[in-house]
Amino acid sequence: MAGEIDWIALESLAMAQQAEDDAAERRYLARPNILLCIEVALRLRDLSKAKRLEGDYAGAEALCRQALEIVEKEFGPEGMWVARVLNDLAQLLWESNDLVAAEKLFRRAIAIEENYHGPEDHLYVAPGLICLAQVLTEQGEYAAAEPLYRRALPIKEKERGPDHPEVADALCKLADVLEKQAEYAAAEPLYRRALAIQEKERGPDHLDVARVLLYLAEVLRKQGDSIFQPYAAAEPLYRRALEIGEKHLGSEHPYVNHIVSRLGGG
Repeated sequence: MAGEIDWIALESLAMAQQAEDDAAERRYLARPNILLCIEVALRLRDLSKAKRLEGDYAGAEALCRQALEIVEKEFGPEGMWVARVLNDLAQLLWESNDLVAAEKLFRRAIAIEENYHGPEDHLYVAPGLICLAQVLTEQGEYAAAEPLYRRALPIKEKERGPDHPEVADALCKLADVLEKQAEYAAAEPLYRRALAIQEKERGPDHLDVARVLLYLAEVLRKQGDSIFQPYAAAEPLYRRALEIGEKHLGSEHPYVNHIVSRLGGG
């Protein structure tokens, strides 16, 4: 009948197009260079990580740059494999204290992840955001680091759940950068939430609990409202952190000695 849609023909056309697309993808992945490229890049990354563990950062960087050159040539400058290798290289440069170069590579890797996954924040974007924020923090760029931590936190909450230890760690990082900007009142509730998460997930006597207790004690100490008793609110937290530290590390451990010095007002 004239003007009537031939649904059978349309369905056949759609199926043929899907089959053609599937075949094209198989042909792409079957290209010898693709799988070989991935295999070589993975091997170079593994070798680079081994060198890094040995403390040979120059050797690790050379291998990582070689892997980057291979994936850029095969997948283009915006390929997902490029982002992965960029993150590896940025980590190496960060650990080598080349913070400016590390920052540049982390930014590029984040841009690739954002472009690949779309405009909405994605779980693969969060680690890069946190690493970039840490690099900026080490350069003293606290105001620039803060929004990155704030953006990463809800991604972690969505990915892991609101009470996951990784969320506690993200909360501490955000609180730390606020503390460094003397925003103590804003940092305190973040540390308290992180402490509650660690106590719930790790138990009350875990070293991660002691770590957050120390952070919270420090920020309370800085908010001391009396010149004569600036440590009143912080002292019980220091003592609890000390007790946990001595239990796990012994009384002579540098971390324990640090807590003792803070109790003494040092």
